[in-house]
Amino acid sequence: MAEPVFNAYTAMGEQLRQWLRNHARLRHAPDGSVLVREGVQDNVLFLVEKGSVRVRTTSPGEPATLADLGSGALFGEMAFLEGRLPVATVVAGPGCEVREVDEVQLAAAMAADPLLARDVYELLARKLAIQLRHQNTIVHRWPGVNAAPPNQALLLFAYLEEGDIDWLAANGRESRVPAGELLLEQGEPVPDLLILLHGSARVLLQQDARSTTVGQVRGGEMLGEMSLLGGSDEASASVQAVGSLTVLRVAKERLRSQLEADALVGARFFRAMAIVLSRWSRNQLLSHGLAEGARLAEGDATEVRAELRYTAEQRFARLRRAVLERSPEG
Repeated sequence: MAEPVFNAYTAMGEQLRQWLRNHARLRHAPDGSVLVREGVQDNVLFLVEKGSVRVRTTSPGEPATLADLGSGALFGEMAFLEGRLPVATVVAGPGCEVREVDEVQLAAAMAADPLLARDVYELLARKLAIQLRHQNTIVHRWPGVNAAPPNQALLLFAYLEEGDIDWLAANGRESRVPAGELLLEQGEPVPDLLILLHGSARVLLQQDARSTTVGQVRGGEMLGEMSLLGGSDEASASVQAVGSLTVLRVAKERLRSQLEADALVGARFFRAMAIVLSRWSRNQLLSHGLAEGARLAEGDATEVRAELRYTAEQRFARLRRAVLERSPEG
């Protein structure tokens, strides 16, 4: 049940690699030692230098193994991004060596250097996108439904500024999609980043000649982010319109150029994507009865905070208004 390979060392840029050499503490982790404990606060990011670790979470009955990770693996990022409790326990295997990154020190360095911040957030978003793809394929072994809590869809916009919203509106193209049509087809190329402006769609995963509904997306959600994050250019799942809907399509190459040209924009955008992916991964586990230890320790914290929700709603309304004003029918 090994997670698809994501080697943080080969994925990161030279600036971040050098920062880690200078600031991340290297230590040996004895076989069987707990590096992260589900439901227990920690302020450390980990990278596996040598050996392996096992990622487990509480579930009905025996603990569930989510992944076995090897050299170059990164973990602890979900608690770092959300300021919440870990949803899994990570145990060291034989010959394990890890680098420990103090989150407070890293956050201070990122605040002082937008280029470093962009590199860190992009790395975390890329890792979480691959993690969620893997999680989608295994989570259905446990009962439950992938139900996104209310207000999750708009969260990304809470971390963007008005200028970012205006850029998306100016550089995207509006598209109307009839009921039943596929916005994305599993295995097919994804040339654009899609933002759902109106309507809803179901997410379908094709496995063993069967199509299974694994989630639903609604206004404000983003689709096709895997291709932007340097993963596969092919859609990892199909997305089908439930009723007629409207999407904003932004060419990923144009967006990538903007994120590279302006480090502050890139840092905001990748941070927003990473947080959304992290929350989706966390909520998916909880909806299947997993991560029970974290839920009991933290309580019901699935709802977006009121101030974030308000900001997100205002930003998303601005985007829809700008697109409507450009529309021939507007």
